[in-house]
Amino acid sequence: MTSIPSFKAMLRHPSLLWGAAYRKMNGFMMFRDEVLLHQQQDRWGNILVLDQQDQRVLSFDSIYEQSRMDLSRPNELVHQYTRAMLLGLAFGNPAHITLFGLGGGCLLRAAHQINPHMNLQAVELRAAVVDIAREYFGLPESPVLSITVADGRDYITHQPDACTDLIWADMYHALRADPFQMQKRFFRESQRTLTNDGWLVINCHEFPPANGLFFRFLKEYFKEILICAVPGGNYVVYAGKSGNGKPKGLIPLEVEVMELKTRTKLSFLLTQVQSLT
Repeated sequence: MTSIPSFKAMLRHPSLLWGAAYRKMNGFMMFRDEVLLHQQQDRWGNILVLDQQDQRVLSFDSIYEQSRMDLSRPNELVHQYTRAMLLGLAFGNPAHITLFGLGGGCLLRAAHQINPHMNLQAVELRAAVVDIAREYFGLPESPVLSITVADGRDYITHQPDACTDLIWADMYHALRADPFQMQKRFFRESQRTLTNDGWLVINCHEFPPANGLFFRFLKEYFKEILICAVPGGNYVVYAGKSGNGKPKGLIPLEVEVMELKTRTKLSFLLTQVQSLT
């Protein structure tokens, strides 16, 4: 999740601000050069799909973005935090990935581009989001890609031990992360369902307090914790179950391959990754 252009930027364009205020009264806020392609509501609220020139945006409230795709380069990750989450592939050797929070499916599409044989399991709370990812964001169809409409709380509890190699946690509502992905129960269940050298990767809109419960509980279940301060906002946390990852010298080489396959700049983010001390 990342922000759509700021209110301060809108103040430089009074006519745009007035138009946006009018639209907000009608349930959504639009900005200059935007085209509303789709709008619907489900029990959790609004779902919007907008085109902004050559890019497509999924938003739940028109303030924050859940996904953004470059229409001319759909495999390239636009949001920096999704690039940071993709780095989790390089820390292990995953044959199976579980993603909590589908959005437009950008992470799944990039992972599938990197390794078309890797098994990908997405868990999405909202059935409408799955339909939109397929219709408007070109979610690939493949025998190795499965999507389950379910609450992540229920889904992970019923999974067998050591059934996945990498977990991406990106569960967001309109204005905040789902509290579940920041809780001890989620860490415990993630540790249980990950294979021995598996990794949990969590997208955090803000940095959790260093001495708070988030990191205290995470340390109970994971041996290695890394943090990436994403340029422009968000923090991505990588938690290794065993702490026995691959040799550090191999990671930049694997990231270079990932860059070539997705045409997405990733290597610069490695300099932002630090161990939690």
